[in-house]
Amino acid sequence: LQQVELFTYLIFDFLIVKESLLEINPGISEVIRLIIAVALLFPMVVFTLHPRWLSRSGIVSTVSFELLYGLIIITGLRALHSSDASHSLGFLPQSMKGFYGSYGGILLMFSGHAIYPSVFSELKDKRDMFRVLNYTYALISILSIPVALVVILGYGRESVTDLPTGYLEEGTIENWVGQVFMILKGCFTHPAILYPIVKETSQSIHTHFFSQNSHKTVTAQNILDIEGQIFDSNAMTTPSIKLKIVVSLVISTLAMFGSMFIPSIAFVLSLSSAIFAITLNLTLPSLTFAICMPKNDYPIRARVAIILCFLGLVSSVVAFMGL
Repeated sequence: LQQVELFTYLIFDFLIVKESLLEINPGISEVIRLIIAVALLFPMVVFTLHPRWLSRSGIVSTVSFELLYGLIIITGLRALHSSDASHSLGFLPQSMKGFYGSYGGILLMFSGHAIYPSVFSELKDKRDMFRVLNYTYALISILSIPVALVVILGYGRESVTDLPTGYLEEGTIENWVGQVFMILKGCFTHPAILYPIVKETSQSIHTHFFSQNSHKTVTAQNILDIEGQIFDSNAMTTPSIKLKIVVSLVISTLAMFGSMFIPSIAFVLSLSSAIFAITLNLTLPSLTFAICMPKNDYPIRARVAIILCFLGLVSSVVAFMGL
């Protein structure tokens, strides 16, 4: 499920680039937007070949996010102080579908959680990793609140669109610059999201078809030996660069086709909300706790877990209804 989750974010990257191009030039055709998106995103697979290169793309993605964040805050504050600004704090979802559908957008802010296990295994110094994660997620949570308030207070609920920059007036410098930041962020985030899928897929293909282990007779001891190599970086042979490139291009191609048949960014957010944000983060953990933990030792926690599991199931159904 984690790989599928990441794959939906790859589709999201293609949609972001195409929608941002449409905001820049409303007259551009779907085919041209798709061609430009492919031309921008496909070369990004090069950054998946080495973690050090991946960090370089991450720096560009982070800087793009910070510039985009600053633009949104500045334009929102300017609108807030204008005479025609809307000052109603109507940012809460008006329906259950909207409430559960918003999970997908919230999860997207923390989509990097599925990337860190793959990156963690490549680090030489792993001591500060968890502290960095905690600080990163805390900072993202803090930054998300003011930008939401500024946009809603400055432009009103009706300004909320699929794109964070969708409220900017067409043809303005702010709109053009915002879309450029969105495209840069989508392009340079693409390798980080692609990396775990490429790493796991190419390693699996290499292990089963190209390594000497694939020719061994399948026995219990051989299975233990092969599985043990997965966690032993010294014993495990690595896939070739050619294999990684081919896998990267194939996965990106599938994501491209997925973006052609998905109607909107909101659909991706609702889908990730229904399947991942709720199921993986609420329903399954609660169900696991309720089944595995002794009821006599933790009676109150067990009841709470059952309630949360039920709410998670209801949330998933409601979120699916919003697709």
